[in-house]
Amino acid sequence: MRNEGPFIVEWVAWYRWLGFSDIVVVTNNCTDHSPDLLDALQAAGWAHHIRKDIPPGHRIKVRKLAEARKHRAVRRAEWVLLCDVYEVLVIHRGQGLLADLLAPHLDTDGTPQFLGMSPNWQVFGTDGKDRFVDLPVHRQFFRTCGAGRRLAWNVKSLHRHPDWLDALGEHGPRGLSLKRAGKAWGDPGRVWIIPGGQVGARVAAGWALSADR
Repeated sequence: MRNEGPFIVEWVAWYRWLGFSDIVVVTNNCTDHSPDLLDALQAAGWAHHIRKDIPPGHRIKVRKLAEARKHRAVRRAEWVLLCDVYEVLVIHRGQGLLADLLAPHLDTDGTPQFLGMSPNWQVFGTDGKDRFVDLPVHRQFFRTCGAGRRLAWNVKSLHRHPDWLDALGEHGPRGLSLKRAGKAWGDPGRVWIIPGGQVGARVAAGWALSADR
């Protein structure tokens, strides 16, 4: 995250309301007061803040995700979702909470029946606005591309077991290996739910769906 000060509180509040217990934020070379705000949120127990200033010319994405993966909250996470401050998970089930999304896919003892799911990454436009307005973002933008557009093919991923990955990925896990964990696709709980709701032995490894290696 870099220079996203006006949007941080809304974004953190949104995900805490959904039911996420830990929010880990990595900042890079900010010139606004975002790091100070995140430090305050960390002191209040609302977020974890990692400062990772990357020298010019070096790859930011790889380093920030590697830094996040080392954090205790990520290593111990039951579920992991990577998203930027402009990305919000909208759940169209029950009260719109994370528990409502997961409930149909849990055994009676609460054990998940799947390893991960990939909801569509829906892109919203400016909604005719041509200037900044200091209001909650989710109350300002309502127009989005149609379901048949190419931008609607992309995904984000909510998944378990970050320890089974080569690396975290912004749209899906990188190098997910069930063999490493002594498991196989199709074993109980070792399936992936894709945007249409289908269940299969496929994983979202990048912007769109691809086969697991």
